[in-house]
Amino acid sequence: MSQNSALDVVSVGELAAQVGVSPQTLRTWEAQGLITSERTAGGQRRYSTSQVQRATQIAALRRQHGWNPAAIRTALGEAPGATQPDSDRENRMLRAARNRRGLSLRRAAAAIGVSPALLSSVERGQATVSTELFSRIADAYEMPMAALVAYGPSEQLVIRRDDRPTGRGNVTWEELAFPGHGLAPSLVTVPGGEGSGGEYSRVGDTFAFVLKGLMSFTVAGQHLEVREEDSLLVPAQTRFSWSNESEDEARVIWVETIPPGSWSDAHVQQLASRAKSPNG
Repeated sequence: MSQNSALDVVSVGELAAQVGVSPQTLRTWEAQGLITSERTAGGQRRYSTSQVQRATQIAALRRQHGWNPAAIRTALGEAPGATQPDSDRENRMLRAARNRRGLSLRRAAAAIGVSPALLSSVERGQATVSTELFSRIADAYEMPMAALVAYGPSEQLVIRRDDRPTGRGNVTWEELAFPGHGLAPSLVTVPGGEGSGGEYSRVGDTFAFVLKGLMSFTVAGQHLEVREEDSLLVPAQTRFSWSNESEDEARVIWVETIPPGSWSDAHVQQLASRAKSPNG
């Protein structure tokens, strides 16, 4: 944490009560780069006085106008492509992963199947990364998807509800365990009309349990509707896509298996150490 005193910071629960939104909403705003937090030694989120004020402004703008994140940034006097420190750290992780594999921007883009201009925009935080694209980046760099985020392995066995590491994007991924293990469990919030962004496959098995809403999956060409309290298992190396075609939010428990040896790779270990560092 910074040198702010305990009187100058609030927890995610305290901020949620002050602003009148849920802790989940605050985590989503943070994933979208609208607000930022600092972390205690135990990994708990703490928000400074300036971020409390910013969250209050954001809540007011959303209630009055229903604006999206880009419109809110503009209203707050930021450039549309501006990134917050936490988001910038994630962008640097993607650049670091490419550099550790010794790939130029052009070679990496060719391996991923995108233009160098798009990959450069992703690394600068100026392009939205779908799950499908993120999966292709991870495969090209021969790394687990969980290794490409701005936090690293931890000895913590418990992640408190208000302190889950959260990935940014239109689909919100809240990690339920730290990286470095054979399972990568997440709580995924999918707004109406959002989805994977295309078809992809994973090297391990993928399990999904729908807590809320209705999800549409296409697995190896077969269309499947997975309703509330239904579950789905996608075998390794099977191409699939998913979306929430309703107007209501869907929430899914999502678990991916990580192949043995993935975390012992020297490049992955170096990147994980970078993520764990406060200056990473």
